[in-house]
Amino acid sequence: MSEPLALQRQLMTRVILFVAPFSLLALMFGQWRIGLGLALGGVGSLMHIRLMVLDVFKITGLQSPVIATRQARRGYVKRMMLVALVLVIPYFNPWFDVASTAVGLISLKVAIYLGEFLTFITNNKQR
Repeated sequence: MSEPLALQRQLMTRVILFVAPFSLLALMFGQWRIGLGLALGGVGSLMHIRLMVLDVFKITGLQSPVIATRQARRGYVKRMMLVALVLVIPYFNPWFDVASTAVGLISLKVAIYLGEFLTFITNNKQR
């Protein structure tokens, strides 16, 4: 398995392990808007990771740096449009909470930072 795919699998697992319990807890306690918002943000984070990995494979296969730069910008715009769409859905739909959707989207960054922090701790314990 290539390195970007392994990183994708690892990040997706962390995001799911971060979002799913909180979403299920909110749904169990009757907070439907919060639970569904967290789930929507988590799905948006998973799609963001997948689009990023697809862009990495597409960019690394290109020969021209100019075309690669253009493709990287195009991929960035696609990912930001996805984030905007995920944030607009709860704004107009009463079933979702905007703040919990934003927390679900931020879960990707939490997964990245938490993974790096845990790697740092385990490397220091081995010394």
